[in-house]
Amino acid sequence: MKRLPLESLRIAQFRGLQELKLEGLSRINLFVGSNNAGKTSVLDALALFTRPLDIANWRETARGREVKSARTPETEPFKWLFPQFLESTLPNPHSIWIYGKGGFPGRRVMAQYEEFQEFGTNASEQEGLPGLEPSQEPDRGMSIQVLADYALILDEELDDSRERQNQIDFKVVDNRRNVFPATVSEPAIETALISPHTHRTTQDTSWYLSRAIQRENTNENFLESVLEILRRIDADVLDLSIIETGKTTTTISIKHKLTGRTPIHAFGDGFRRALLIAATIPSVRNGVLLIDELEAALHVSVLDSVLEALHWAADKYNVQVFATTHSLEAVDAVITAFEGEIDKLAAFRLERRNGIHVSAFSGEMVKNIREMLGQDIR
Repeated sequence: MKRLPLESLRIAQFRGLQELKLEGLSRINLFVGSNNAGKTSVLDALALFTRPLDIANWRETARGREVKSARTPETEPFKWLFPQFLESTLPNPHSIWIYGKGGFPGRRVMAQYEEFQEFGTNASEQEGLPGLEPSQEPDRGMSIQVLADYALILDEELDDSRERQNQIDFKVVDNRRNVFPATVSEPAIETALISPHTHRTTQDTSWYLSRAIQRENTNENFLESVLEILRRIDADVLDLSIIETGKTTTTISIKHKLTGRTPIHAFGDGFRRALLIAATIPSVRNGVLLIDELEAALHVSVLDSVLEALHWAADKYNVQVFATTHSLEAVDAVITAFEGEIDKLAAFRLERRNGIHVSAFSGEMVKNIREMLGQDIR
């Protein structure tokens, strides 16, 4: 097995998590536990750790739990990425500290912020129109500094003894159009997050599918692999294509025995969810895929097929998967999917006990707990 991007992760401070250590990470990693135990926060921490100097990634992670149309002040989601404990004896209680080891050279991410207020001008005044006055109330802002340590790559090997540091600083201000640079500095690897609702946005699926096709090697037929996955859910699927719907927009079209050429939005949630998972894995080749609520929209009758495809694709494209789940059926389906390669599975149960406590299970332990003891790791 190729070296995985992450072999261990320590979240010293992030959101409501403190001193959470994940050892023995594997090809697919399941996070289980009750509501509000911190499972999604672990995925958020992973998203930031894998692309710490990507400002757009910080914004997407900060706002990922909101409805896109929500009118939350811009600074508020950023603030709550940082720990906000009322009582803390730590020297920097509102800082983020995340550490990791693995094939990805990132080793530490530290972030801190300061709040400020400043007076601004509205868009009309900035355009030079007369007779307008600046706002009488100051806007709230945050200045954020991010430091990222990473191991040097020498002769294709990672040298931890010669770590280097990179830094970005950026501001977020309420009631302003905050524009962030598109360029991303190292360290960074390809990462994608599938939320419980991402599959409902056809634009996201089209983007990942197009990206995977563009990165296809000459000896690969990516669309055939996707079709194989979809046919496990619906045997009447004949073909898959991306068609233009405008000068800058595209959609996915399915050729179906019963309905002919049919837009993807006409299919059910489970079909679209399976397509999104199948399309995303190749687009983050050699990187990390984060899935919040692995079982979302998938009927128990297709879980085995989809997770077997997930196993195959993650191996083929060297992608490390981190997924949360509340479903015992999903846990059982993962065990089935990794039959014969159970060492590629790891599970972590998060519990609130004087903070967040984590219990780690190897794939063999998960299998024995379910099949021999008939117990539930959740």
